Amino acid sequence: MAVWDRWLCGGDSLVLTPTEWKTLMDEAFSPLLERKLGLSYLGSYFWAGPWEDHRRRMVRVFLINQSSGTLQWGWAFDFAPHLSGKRLAWHRTDRSARQDVWEVSPDFVKSTGPARDRVTFSAWGRDHRAILREHRRAALALLPQIRRYYAGTARPEALLRSMETALEDPYVRFTQGTQLTISAAFLAAALGRTEHGRELLAQLNFSEQYQETRHLLAERLDRQPRLWPEKGEMGDDPDHR
Repeated sequence: MAVWDRWLCGGDSLVLTPTEWKTLMDEAFSPLLERKLGLSYLGSYFWAGPWEDHRRRMVRVFLINQSSGTLQWGWAFDFAPHLSGKRLAWHRTDRSARQDVWEVSPDFVKSTGPARDRVTFSAWGRDHRAILREHRRAALALLPQIRRYYAGTARPEALLRSMETALEDPYVRFTQGTQLTISAAFLAAALGRTEHGRELLAQLNFSEQYQETRHLLAERLDRQPRLWPEKGEMGDDPDHR
């Protein structure tokens, strides 16, 4: 039976199954994100652009109780590890894709009522068309914020400043503090600021059983090569303007 023909018994709303909802998100978001941002759907709620200059832009669905959500946007790095148990792992393939830094709309975090509703979407609605329309409306409302973020963090130096500012926010520290700190440390090292990277890693608290992981991170950070020249070395290269 077609999803838009299946109604809850005795109710006035249609609720999508997880599989149907994922299919609808692809239908609602993929054309827009491809056209406006050049991102392709990877599956598992992820859209990503190509790797460029050791980074790739990524948008993901931020799920709330498996029944509603918003979009989160950010960057993935090809040089920053993440923790996999007590070991370090990397996420350079589409299959292992994940964000090293991300944000959501302030309206989602700090607002209530219509402002928050404007940037969220849910798996239920009057019918299929209404649910699809709600998803597209939320994506269009978020698109200007996403564009501003990528424009403001296009340069690695600006991205590092943005990440360090984000780490001052209690909500950000709670939702992504460990990975964001690791990624900021490795970005600092990739900019030639290894000592600053060490200072960032020192902010992480590891339990006794994870001290080996701390040492692995520190050793890897010290081996991180510089990926971007200093500003004075960039000259008139248009790629660094």
